[in-house]
Amino acid sequence: DYYKTYNNEQLVTAQRSELGVDVGSAVISAVGQADDVLLLSNNIYSLKLIVKLIEDYCQKYRVKLEPKKTKLLGYCNKKTELLVKLAAANDIITINGTAVHFTNEAEHVGVVRNTAGNMPNILCRVAEHKKALGAVLSVGMARGHRGSPAAALRVHQLHCMPVLFSGLSSLVLNKAEVRIIDKHYQLTLQSLQRLHQKTPRSIIFFLAGSLPGEAHLHMRQLTLFSMICHLPEDPLHHHAKYAMINLGPSSLSWFHQIRNICLQYSLPHPLTLLEKPLPKTRFKNLVKLKVTEYWRHVLVAECTSPSLSSLRYFDPLKASLSQPHPIWTSTAGNSYECGKGTILARM
Repeated sequence: DYYKTYNNEQLVTAQRSELGVDVGSAVISAVGQADDVLLLSNNIYSLKLIVKLIEDYCQKYRVKLEPKKTKLLGYCNKKTELLVKLAAANDIITINGTAVHFTNEAEHVGVVRNTAGNMPNILCRVAEHKKALGAVLSVGMARGHRGSPAAALRVHQLHCMPVLFSGLSSLVLNKAEVRIIDKHYQLTLQSLQRLHQKTPRSIIFFLAGSLPGEAHLHMRQLTLFSMICHLPEDPLHHHAKYAMINLGPSSLSWFHQIRNICLQYSLPHPLTLLEKPLPKTRFKNLVKLKVTEYWRHVLVAECTSPSLSSLRYFDPLKASLSQPHPIWTSTAGNSYECGKGTILARM
């Protein structure tokens, strides 16, 4: 509440200048989160004027900005690449007389923003996930141990999964980036269950009682969209409607990804959800039901494929995607039975 009281004038002044980025539904010049402020513009000289407005605000309220903590990122395509290089060479942006140099990367609330794209942030999430997993492997989760895979999967779900997916739901990810996240998640579950390296992915998820990583990412994106649906006065709510109605299907918009996800899982159209949002609990249960049904159908089809003759003794219709297979849950607390279960699962 204090930040809203003291920072509002700073944000409103920058926003009223209309020197920022025109996204169609509005011109965005400043975004605030607690005491952090993001200034945006498509023109380096317009950005310099916005910074000047912020300096006037700081002088009025005796607030001092720290140039060393300020990050300046230049996003560009091939047409505007020379403009960014020219701005970087001239040090146009200054704070308190100190030049702010361009940088390629800035981290905020755990999300790495890089001018090269999303891959640096994804690699950072994967590295942090491995670090979180390594911190708990000693309790019996390693491949050479005889701890219960059911317990290992539960620990991973509570302690490690949030680290892997942290911040990813707010990014516009392409198919290749989603596949990287999904593959890493699949290999992690395979290792926790001590399965053979060529185990079919359908068996990995049915034994683990878990949805694929892509499904978990989609559910988090839909949860974020549900929050926007319940904020009718928020600028994101207005921009969501604008993107759905005015932008083409090929647009690199996060809201178009939400539309594709809704179509994939046979959920209500995003425009319908924006106009008449479902109660949070009801929407959450609906999403979980539809996503589980979709991936169950996909994985059952893989299991029954003629090309996987090794799975002729596995009945996918009796397996679940919400809890581990009885081959793991029945061995809990007995290291000898866990060893037998591991051999049986590999066979």
